[in-house]
Amino acid sequence: MVPRLPLLFSFHQVVVGNGFVAGVRMRGRALLEVERIDGHEEQWITGIAPVGIAGGGSDRSVACTEFRRAWLEVLFDLAATAGSLDEFRELCGPFLSSQQASLTTLWDEAVASIRREHYVDPSLQSADADVEVAYEVVDLSHLDADANEVETGLQIAA
Repeated sequence: MVPRLPLLFSFHQVVVGNGFVAGVRMRGRALLEVERIDGHEEQWITGIAPVGIAGGGSDRSVACTEFRRAWLEVLFDLAATAGSLDEFRELCGPFLSSQQASLTTLWDEAVASIRREHYVDPSLQSADADVEVAYEVVDLSHLDADANEVETGLQIAA
């Protein structure tokens, strides 16, 4: 196994704030790393875009759950602070668009390693690593069935 797996994720979440209901969609990047701690294996997913979030556990699914929880906690904290949908959007921008050059370099190196070694993980779908990081915060006060969308979850960036 390569030391770091570059991951793409797609999260969607309804967020209720002070007088608003918003939908947050995020297509981002993360790195999966496996560490040996006290004789047992732990897996960690660290945010590359956005930065500042991580989740870990005894296996990949726990790490993914904890990573998503960390993402949600930031959104919910921002919603609790915001007095309106517009303020929530403004607060979300710096977090959801955050990147750090050194982490982006680690992610790019992991993608190059995956491509060079033709690495395949049977538990992850492969996706184009060159897809753009993007986010959207939308007003959900007028919901309809067309707003439903299935998350892709984790995919290996190749």
